[in-house]
Amino acid sequence: MHLLKHFFPIRGTLLPALAILICCVFESHAAPHAKEQFVYDNNPDLGTDATGNQTIAADHSAFRYTGRIDISDPATPKMFYSSSSIETRFTGTSCQITVSDKGGWSESGNKLYVEVNGNGSRYQLDKKTDNQVLTVASGLNDGTHDLLIVNEFGPGAGKGAVVFHGLTLDAGATVHAASPAPEGAISFYGNSTCEGAPGDLVGGSRSYPMVTGELLNAQVHNNGIGGLAVMDNTGFFQMNGTTTTGFESTWDQLNPSRSVADPWDFSRFSPQVVVLSLGINDQSSGTAFKELARWKSTFSSIIRSLDSKHNGTAEILLFPLTTTWTGEALRNVRAVYDELKNEGMTNLHFFTNTQIYPTANNDNTHPNEAGAIQLAQELASYISDNELLNVQTPQAVFTVSTTNGPSPLEVTFDASGSHGENLSYAWDLGDGTTQSGMQVAHTYTDTGLFTVTLSVTEGE
Repeated sequence: MHLLKHFFPIRGTLLPALAILICCVFESHAAPHAKEQFVYDNNPDLGTDATGNQTIAADHSAFRYTGRIDISDPATPKMFYSSSSIETRFTGTSCQITVSDKGGWSESGNKLYVEVNGNGSRYQLDKKTDNQVLTVASGLNDGTHDLLIVNEFGPGAGKGAVVFHGLTLDAGATVHAASPAPEGAISFYGNSTCEGAPGDLVGGSRSYPMVTGELLNAQVHNNGIGGLAVMDNTGFFQMNGTTTTGFESTWDQLNPSRSVADPWDFSRFSPQVVVLSLGINDQSSGTAFKELARWKSTFSSIIRSLDSKHNGTAEILLFPLTTTWTGEALRNVRAVYDELKNEGMTNLHFFTNTQIYPTANNDNTHPNEAGAIQLAQELASYISDNELLNVQTPQAVFTVSTTNGPSPLEVTFDASGSHGENLSYAWDLGDGTTQSGMQVAHTYTDTGLFTVTLSVTEGE
């Protein structure tokens, strides 16, 4: 039996004298039957601003951070890479986020993609400006809302870190943790096509790694860097705008733009699949393949090191992109693959897109959004068809309209975020009542603490 538990705190709620508190606890078991449980508890450490609005600091446990994010100071998490993301749920009718742009060698600040209840907008940040307040939602229905924040640009675009400080909500509002993270996990390493360039058309939020994760229901760490080649002193990525740096110096770094070592803690993320999409800048720079033996040796060494960092448990997929002009890169990456397979590296795979993807501004290299989707569809199909991503199904997930209030309390439960084929839904609502169906509603008349459990079963 495989058991997962996720703890989702609710903080600072003052309950009336006659009150009901819903404690939603889910478990996850092996297919074809699954449960999930969320535990809600009270933890009164929220703050207020001068107007009485609720402030939620970045170190609140309801935030889920995904990506190579610096959390050495939990109150000021720093995002370096595109596609790094922050997720939570909030109550009330409005939401502001506070962020700082630390600036890079680019002339402009970074951008954020912010999605509330599935509706997204992009926000341009002012370069090297602290404590920028962005109103990302207003006039919402009073209820619980999903929030997703994505860093749009990465180090290859010359952008510096984006620091997240927290949220400002309506007076009395609070945050709930986001839905459970997907069980699938993929790390991507690559160049500007991976990073999401050009950012104005695609960006980290719609890069092909992010879309692949959506298609496969997988968490994604996108470590793409525009201009990156395998070896130092080749390619086009310039650390701090001055030093040309290669994959050999960035693959294991938290912040690839620092001139001093800043190692990434690989124990923080355990992917089932590692995708390496390199070779384009090695060919286009015109220098890397002139030292082909050293290039192959360097790339092979990095692949072995990545395999070691993940204790040999990750499937490593070499994914050089096929364009109208990248034949030399494809041949050389394939040669590295053949050599390592001949050495007995059984968890190594090779795949390239079979269709030429549409590009931004017809530059024959960078996919536009349609091209990113096309790449993601091909890649996701390969990963799925070859069973590289070992993800348990089904997965039971549900949201709750409210978790506390005076008696009688009407609560709606929605399991539309669950995963699996031909699912049936069984609800134990904690007060002796059971229901079935994807969405159910129930009115609690007794006061107390109730545990709600959802079980999902896949049909034939």
